Amino acid sequence: MKIKLISPTFGGTSGVGRHVESLSEKLMERGHEVLIVSAKNTPYIPVKNLKNISWALFACLNRERADVIHAHNLPSMIPAKTMRGKKVLSIHGHYSSQIELLHGKALGRIMSLYEKKALNWADNITCISKDTTNIYHKMGFKVEYVPNAIDTARIEDLCKNVEHKKRRLIYVGRKTKEKGYDTLVKAFKLLSPNYELITVHSKPWIEAIKLIASSELLVLPSLMEGLPTVILEAFTSGTAVIASNVGGVPELIEDGVNGFLFKPGDHVKLASLIEQVSKDENLRESITNKARKRVKREYDWELVIDKYLQIYEGCLNKN
Repeated sequence: MKIKLISPTFGGTSGVGRHVESLSEKLMERGHEVLIVSAKNTPYIPVKNLKNISWALFACLNRERADVIHAHNLPSMIPAKTMRGKKVLSIHGHYSSQIELLHGKALGRIMSLYEKKALNWADNITCISKDTTNIYHKMGFKVEYVPNAIDTARIEDLCKNVEHKKRRLIYVGRKTKEKGYDTLVKAFKLLSPNYELITVHSKPWIEAIKLIASSELLVLPSLMEGLPTVILEAFTSGTAVIASNVGGVPELIEDGVNGFLFKPGDHVKLASLIEQVSKDENLRESITNKARKRVKREYDWELVIDKYLQIYEGCLNKN
């Protein structure tokens, strides 16, 4: 099977980028031919509000045919529409809501109209969280739930000789509004001075994984999320997770059992949880053991790749 993966981001520490890169690796391991269309091999205008749309327009020039065109997130459906092949769209979060949060209600409404049109261009739609799947079901679209996944064996191997640093906190992501970085900064100011905060963005993936594994806690203070890959990576590396209760996050974290949740924006509660989990070694050991088992049982790539292949084959068998 010849599969073309379309995504502005590919690889690195971006959740979507890492997902697409891992998907390409797993498809090639199964003997399929994979073509990539991303910002790494397609021109774009490097201006914040023009990057994705300019990339999407340039990507339309890539006309090489494939059996399946697999687009990731709504901007990728612009070039996918111009390409020959069955079209699969994977949505990594509620697109128009993300646009509204970042750019205001007016642009959010415009993107909502585009969203409904682009969804109709796909032969099959998948969502990476149950939360997002339900949103699109309520909009009247047939959507399949296929979660984010990680290569647990590879991550465990990378983390073998990495030692946790006491009171080290790690944040992985952009320092942007929707990621809630300002909430983390406010919480950190309430902590005693012996805590260390590491922020990771645009580092090589292996380096990022080792930094996660070296940390006592991973903090994800987002205002909006799909199903964060970084939580799965932290679970596998044995790092405890504290995250805001948004999107697909509570699908991964059972509060107080395999991690901790807090109301988005509540920096006082976040600081309190950091202190609580950091000071209790037995609690950390309990939640990280349960978290690791959950990932292996439900979110390993060896399970998820089969779901994508079934979707591809189903598309090809449609008239």
